[in-house]
Amino acid sequence: MTEDAIYERLNLLLRPPGQGIHAVSSGLSDGVSFMKLWMPTFKEAWIEQIKNIPQHSICMFGIPSDAGAGIVKGCAHGTTAVRKSLFAQPVLDLGDIFCIPHYLSDSMLNDKQIEASRLAIYPDCDESVRNSLPVSPLDMAAEMVRLVLALRPDMRFCMIGGDHSVTWPLIKSLVDNSTEKEKIGVLHFDAHTDMLEQRLGVDICFSTWAYHTSQLLHKPDHLLQIGIRATAHPKEYWEQNYGIAQITAKEALQSSAPQLAKHCAQHFSSRGVTKIYISNDIDATDKSMAPSCGTPEAGGLYPHHINSVIDAMIQEGIQVIGMDVVEVAPMIGTTPGIMSTCRNAALYFKNQLKAMQAN
Repeated sequence: MTEDAIYERLNLLLRPPGQGIHAVSSGLSDGVSFMKLWMPTFKEAWIEQIKNIPQHSICMFGIPSDAGAGIVKGCAHGTTAVRKSLFAQPVLDLGDIFCIPHYLSDSMLNDKQIEASRLAIYPDCDESVRNSLPVSPLDMAAEMVRLVLALRPDMRFCMIGGDHSVTWPLIKSLVDNSTEKEKIGVLHFDAHTDMLEQRLGVDICFSTWAYHTSQLLHKPDHLLQIGIRATAHPKEYWEQNYGIAQITAKEALQSSAPQLAKHCAQHFSSRGVTKIYISNDIDATDKSMAPSCGTPEAGGLYPHHINSVIDAMIQEGIQVIGMDVVEVAPMIGTTPGIMSTCRNAALYFKNQLKAMQAN
């Protein structure tokens, strides 16, 4: 595929930042007003940014989808809310994956529905190209990452969700793009394990992505989960039956932040893991500090615990090749709770980006 063809395809899959949710009238003005703050020249500036992908080593994008959530929805709006809390564009922003809100994966759709949706979202596209394009957020994100890596093979990605299912296409693409010798780890902050093999017959969603990720890695314990507290089984069940590593919220809170950070860094370095993906579900944070999400849980981590662990990756020389902040639902809760949730999410994003830029 030529470079021009790649850019053409990217422009079909993506929308300007804040524009990934389809809105004919209601809600459109908020996205447009945000875009004018983020990029004063609006769409023209975004199009020019897309053309500069090869000149950047780090980029960000959003997947405004909560189709994979299973409790309370609302985190589709997290992509814009977190960007607003960042105040300024920290790295190249590719925009948002355009999301049909009813869809999760193309594998869940029949051919007739896929054809109808292709006609709806790619109406002016050449038929031969249109018939090869995905229509669901997980598949569109995977295709977008594949195209960006074709332009810049060493690109590192910062993603804003969306529910936790949106982690899957990015992390799978990065693992698939790695060499056989590279040992990639996953640093996973969460109140929940997300370790179901299926949920109600669905392979990839908010509560299954971590299980499938553990199967991608060289060894299951290259997945380290921190902050777990809402689970039907004790830590030993998950470690013995699935081989992953866990630090429960109770264990984390009983340690000082420096002790916790050192333990996490040594977990990866002792296993020869030199590259990691950081996935940060906002509900890993105690609900007093981050109540605006679909499944807030008491007894969670505090920002200094999470940020100390992220900082330890820098000190240990571990390279961050991808990261996300997910499950922020800015329409849930009161104004103070919404503000604290978005503020902490933005701080995590900045700190994870700092770790990515350091090594």
